[in-house]
Amino acid sequence: MKKTLLTTTLLILPALVAPAQVRLVTVKVDGLACAFCAYGLQKGLKRVEGVKDVKVYVDAGKAELRFKEGAPAGLAEIGPAVKKAGYTPAEITVEVTGRLIDWNGKPALAIDGAAEKLLLDGGDALRRMSAGRNPPSAASLVTVVGTLEQINPPQHHGHPLTLHIKEIRVAEG
Repeated sequence: MKKTLLTTTLLILPALVAPAQVRLVTVKVDGLACAFCAYGLQKGLKRVEGVKDVKVYVDAGKAELRFKEGAPAGLAEIGPAVKKAGYTPAEITVEVTGRLIDWNGKPALAIDGAAEKLLLDGGDALRRMSAGRNPPSAASLVTVVGTLEQINPPQHHGHPLTLHIKEIRVAEG
């Protein structure tokens, strides 16, 4: 009976925890000047894989992308999409939930449904969290807010995306 209860609990528990996913991406964009500019940029960003909604704020010079829950997120497509629309991406900030992994000896974040992994750069924040009272296990979900750097040509064993950590916390499920 105890074994059956434990097995049932382990099968149900993953469904109660929020999935790993990209939540919000904010792109600072150089060159936005009018509503027509905003429309062209919005149209281009909506083509990025997994994007559910795009809002462009001309006065603030930024675009906010929200992603479909559980859908793959084309993070590597964002910068090129901004450039294709005729603008320059100045800074890409992401809020993403995933699992900490070791990627060729470096800390990285794996996101459910995303082909790419994000290499993590933010030694102090990561070290403080790992050395805290309840450091995350390999199964723990963590939420990271940081700036995305796309490296061309890809480095880090062919990996083009690095996330510079501004904030990191164990996700609440």
